[in-house]
Amino acid sequence: MSTILKKTDKIPSDAILVLTNAKNVRTAYFTGEKLPTDRTKAEELADYKKSAITRIDEMVDDARAKYVTGGIVQSLVYNEKRLESEAYKTAGYPANDAPYPSLSFEAAATGVTSKVLADTILTNATLWKTLSGKIEAAKVTSKLASNSQTTIKGVDSALATAALTFESL
Repeated sequence: MSTILKKTDKIPSDAILVLTNAKNVRTAYFTGEKLPTDRTKAEELADYKKSAITRIDEMVDDARAKYVTGGIVQSLVYNEKRLESEAYKTAGYPANDAPYPSLSFEAAATGVTSKVLADTILTNATLWKTLSGKIEAAKVTSKLASNSQTTIKGVDSALATAALTFESL
């Protein structure tokens, strides 16, 4: 059975082949096991499709990053600001904005009114909702297109189409 070797591991004396991948991970192969060079076209295509899906996920992240800051904490901040903006608007944009600290502090820091800030946040949230839906649809379509291919060339073509789609968003 093949074994992944640590950097400090010595190559086993009964290993018939040791390969190092692009990430410098060494794998030792032993007599009687299927070597990477013995892989079938179907196995190669399956692995290529997995790599394509990973690349599509990276394209999705890049597309999202053009419009929003990444990270779970930033996502929580955006959501909190949206919720406060909705509540502030529903309350009729009260003069006392202290119950809405995300709005009141940012408005004071930027020199705009809490109403202007709340409306801007709500407009951006609506725009993001639409764009996010388009990105999700492109992700699903791209993954389905890649997975439906029967050749590596077909997967490459699907990836090229995906790249153009995400660049256009």
